[in-house]
This record gives sequence, C-alpha cells and structure tokens, in this order.
Amino acid sequence: MEIPYYDEVLAGMQEFLEQQAFQPTPDGSFANEKKQFRITFDEKKHLYQLQVADPVEAGEPVYQVIASWLFDESQTARDAQAVAIDFVDELRRQLGVAPPRVRRTTDLSLPDSRSKSDTPDALALCQKTLAIFPQFKDVYRDHMERYGEFLCIDFFSRTLAPKLRELLDEGNKKQLKKVFDMLSEFFVTGDRNVGNLIVVNICCGAIGGDRARFERANELLQDYPYLQAAVRFVFERQPRDRRLREMLDAAQNPA
Repeated sequence: MEIPYYDEVLAGMQEFLEQQAFQPTPDGSFANEKKQFRITFDEKKHLYQLQVADPVEAGEPVYQVIASWLFDESQTARDAQAVAIDFVDELRRQLGVAPPRVRRTTDLSLPDSRSKSDTPDALALCQKTLAIFPQFKDVYRDHMERYGEFLCIDFFSRTLAPKLRELLDEGNKKQLKKVFDMLSEFFVTGDRNVGNLIVVNICCGAIGGDRARFERANELLQDYPYLQAAVRFVFERQPRDRRLREMLDAAQNPA
C-alpha cells in the first residue's frame, strides 16, 4: 500500500536520522545501534503510526506503537511536516537524545501577529492565545529555548488545554466565551492541522472522559455549531477507539 506523503514525512525526519546514524534496512525499517523503527499507515483509521523496536540479531523485532497521527485524504504535504516533527520528537525520547537548544536571549521573539498565509495555522493560534493569556508568554519562550521549534501539540497540551479545563470546572462563562470565540474562529478558518489540534488536543484534552464537564462545554458550544459537532463526535467516539484514547491521554498528560 502506498502511504500518503511518505516521502515528505521522511524528508522532514532526514536530518535527525543522519545525526543518529539511522540506516534503511531491506524490510523498509530504519535502524541504528540502539533502536529500529518503521512508519506504517492504517488506511481504515486514516492513522500514521511510528513503531519502534529494539534491534535483534536473529528473529523478528517486536515493535510497539509510540506515536500516532490522524491523517485523512484532505491533508497535504504541509501536514506531513507536522507528522515528521512529532515522530522525530518521539524518537528523541526513545533514544534519550536532548532536543536542540537555541541560545537563551531575554528578547526571544514571540509569534508574529502578521499572518504569512491566508489560512491561519497553529502558530497564528498560538499568537492569539498569548494575546488572551499573556501569562503563557514565558512558557512559549521556554518552549522555544528547549525545542528550537514550535511543537504545537506539546505547547497547547501544557497551556490552553489545562486552562480550558480549569475554566470549565470554575464555570467562568465570560472567559469561556472568549476562548470558544477564538477556537471556533480558528476551527472554521484554519487549516486541517489546526482543526484537529483544537478538537482533539485542546477541547477534548480539556474535557477528558468527564461527562459532566462535557455537558458544560456542550451547552456553551451551542453558539458554535461546527465546533460543537466535532467535539461531540470525538468525545462520544473515544470509549470505543483505543488509539483516540491514547491521543487524548497524551494531550492530558504531556511528557
């Protein structure tokens, strides 16, 4: 089976693979002295998977899925770059390799409010989030110092998702309206990656499996029917979708 945008995912990982001396193997996997990995695609679930195993001298390696990424026919090569970034980050964790660091400066730039695209992306959502919650500016600076690049899932799982959970538990309707106004606007106008990020990692990451919290959110989302329908779909689906539960657990408990 041909994996969609597989070459683009590998291209985005290439620099890291060379740094860690990963070499292709005859069966299509990649291996170095410490780990062996392969990238697969579940066509029915539209799911990219990163599977990792310990190298073995004889027999078949035992692979475990360490990262998954929803990827359907509407997504593009740009979304494939996000898959590559996420998979590289997970491989770093497996190998115990520290992420690249940027030089610490007191004036490390915050995301620019001027859009470089007609379609808002995750960085534009970050900029808007920092405007509403300026207390996250230092988190953003620390994030960029640590990783050297913007990893949207990690950032929002540590900032906006827990903040939204807090607001839902407090019942702060004024602040919740401000947040849902922003999320609904980006859900409707943003790219596919932003839509998945908002529904899975931010909204459902905040709600978790709590039915009462979901009902509070659902009531407040009545003014945002598109976002409401998407959040309801994911919340109702998670009890019977193990992969989705794993993704939501990762969103609620970032490493």
